[in-house]
Amino acid sequence: SVVALFEDKPVKRHQPLYWQFHVARSRPKVALRDGAWKLLAHLSDPQIKPFGDIRPDDQKAIKSQQITGFELYNLKDDISEARDRAKDLPERTSQMGAVLRRLFKQVQQETPTWPAWTWPRLEAQRIAWSGQLRGYGWRTNGSGSHPSADAPTHWSPKENIAWAAPLPTRSNSLPVFTRKAVFTCIEPFGLAKLDLADGKILWQRTSSYADITSPGDWTAIQKKVRALKQLTVQKASLQKQREVLEESLEKATDKKAVVAKIEKIEAQEDTLREKIDGMPLAARYTVPITQPQYNGYTTATPITDGRLVWAVFGNRVVTCFDMDGNRKWARVLPDNPQVMWGHSASPLLIAGRLIVPIEDIVALDPETGKDLWRTSYGQTWGSPVRAEIAGKPLILMANGRMVRPSDGKVIGRLSPLERASPVVVGSTAFYIGQRAEAFPLPTRLDPKATKRLRPKALWESSPPGGGFSSSPVIHDGLIYCVATRGILSVLDAASGKTVYTRRLNLGNGPVWPSLLHAGEHVYASNRDGNTVVFKTGRKYQEVARNHLEEFISTPVVHKNRIYIRTYGHLYAIGE
Repeated sequence: SVVALFEDKPVKRHQPLYWQFHVARSRPKVALRDGAWKLLAHLSDPQIKPFGDIRPDDQKAIKSQQITGFELYNLKDDISEARDRAKDLPERTSQMGAVLRRLFKQVQQETPTWPAWTWPRLEAQRIAWSGQLRGYGWRTNGSGSHPSADAPTHWSPKENIAWAAPLPTRSNSLPVFTRKAVFTCIEPFGLAKLDLADGKILWQRTSSYADITSPGDWTAIQKKVRALKQLTVQKASLQKQREVLEESLEKATDKKAVVAKIEKIEAQEDTLREKIDGMPLAARYTVPITQPQYNGYTTATPITDGRLVWAVFGNRVVTCFDMDGNRKWARVLPDNPQVMWGHSASPLLIAGRLIVPIEDIVALDPETGKDLWRTSYGQTWGSPVRAEIAGKPLILMANGRMVRPSDGKVIGRLSPLERASPVVVGSTAFYIGQRAEAFPLPTRLDPKATKRLRPKALWESSPPGGGFSSSPVIHDGLIYCVATRGILSVLDAASGKTVYTRRLNLGNGPVWPSLLHAGEHVYASNRDGNTVVFKTGRKYQEVARNHLEEFISTPVVHKNRIYIRTYGHLYAIGE
């Protein structure tokens, strides 16, 4: 019994503490502890191989090894076991050695001989149990709501700033966190890890096509890309010539001649189109068009589980790094982002899969980047979120698809959102935009069902202000949403009825950042760097107005600090 230890009394033992570990990394494999004295024993060869399989030779060694020497330490004076006293105190060594030899012999005799066994190496694999691999990504937890946070409400570029890390270019992605670090993206294809304590950049990596392709392969790919570009330019020139002729056809005196020229150009266009269609690799390695002023190539937020970090860029590159910045894998997907505006939707970790929505929704193995499944789903600007039905994970896409993460099957449809992302609270999915709806999630999923689910909305509402790019927050039965033009609407989550509306007067910049809820406050920001803070509740109570440089990224909270990725910095706001 160890009760005596709690009463500050000596522990009475019928024999000293004894243990042995044949695969210990140190030379001693056997130990005896008597009061402050500890005796270690070495064993004769053959030494047992460390860990893993049960081998016949090792079993024989356990039965036949002999004690070959001792080490003696006084832990009261030498807790680190740096001074061996065996030669200085031969009598104590002999006395404790006799006890240790007796116990060692006893263990040797009583130990069974185990049958041979090969370790299946399961522990060497990363097993992501369904529903457990989640990570920190879009809005940290996907909802933007942190009821227990005690975040700051007042700041400026020189007030209440823990640190401001200057960064070479902007990014719309949100920062994501591990225990001691924060990750942020850098245009056009960069990812940086910063120290959470002081904002110091620990490492920075880029993921252009050249960065992730071997020099030999990249040289060959570049030739194909240049050839594709020439064909594309030729095709565009022919299209322009054709359109001019088509416009002149009505007034032409020799219509047959004009039609002949048009048909000749169309034949040339068809030939070029066939050549272009036959160059999928070159198309994949051609940087897609984006809206550089506002979107760029780093609007998607990375995601981390604290061991690895994954990023998706607008050049179709998906990549994975460990915490030291070593690239584990990278892929160039064949998917095409939205024309003109580029890519936005962030990746999601769910059920041991990395979900990447660009053109299709693709599930990748987080460890290797290999395809697990691919589902055609149509592009969306908003990010996917996680839902749970009877403990089983489900993906809710911004365009309303309900996707089963195990195999990518679309099992149901909800109403789509144009630009914002959905929010899940309990068993209800909220799709809040120009058309706001709340959908009850089913209580269970039938794996044999063939008919897609079409949950009926609990209610519908039309918040004022036009379009919504900002995703809402939901807390204590109230939905807070802000239209792009800066009109705040607070809706009752149970009925969809308007509690109040208010023009926030944030300035001319659009409200593109999503809302943040922390403790008793809601934070709404616009592109100009203005943030208004107001209290949660059924009446509008403004707390503060704050200003930083321009940003489109959404403010996030972590350990009672607010982090904002602006055009030139990553700000840590608070103590």
